[in-house]
Amino acid sequence: VPVQWLAHFADEWLLGFPGWATRHFEPLPEPFWVSMMSVITVLMVTLGWAASRPAAGPGPRLACAGVQMLFFSNAFFHLITTVVFGEYSPGTASGMLLSVPLAVPLWRAVLREADVKRSSFATALVAGFVFHALVLLNLLVDKSG
Repeated sequence: VPVQWLAHFADEWLLGFPGWATRHFEPLPEPFWVSMMSVITVLMVTLGWAASRPAAGPGPRLACAGVQMLFFSNAFFHLITTVVFGEYSPGTASGMLLSVPLAVPLWRAVLREADVKRSSFATALVAGFVFHALVLLNLLVDKSG
């Protein structure tokens, strides 16, 4: 999860996601975006570390499953907006090359955990999808003020 996140952050940053988002949605000043992404980077690295601990229990691993759903749906957001706007959406490459192919193996690994309940797993996936929807709604908010 942290490696995917860092690759995605780099893909978006190096290819100008704030400018792209400003052209197609509402203003997204780069300093605001970099600050937000930096905080999320700390959270992703912490989550990856917590999930890798042998005694972590199901919580961090379920959180990783939910985050993977966010990554998975985000990949399709980028792909769809690339087609709709006729312009590369920064983040498409990392999403399609990492997030989509890694989703099923990660989800299978989480489901194989003895202490993970299917209902908790399903809840984590729904939460990841809903959180991504909220992230997308954030694109409709002018952050220039």
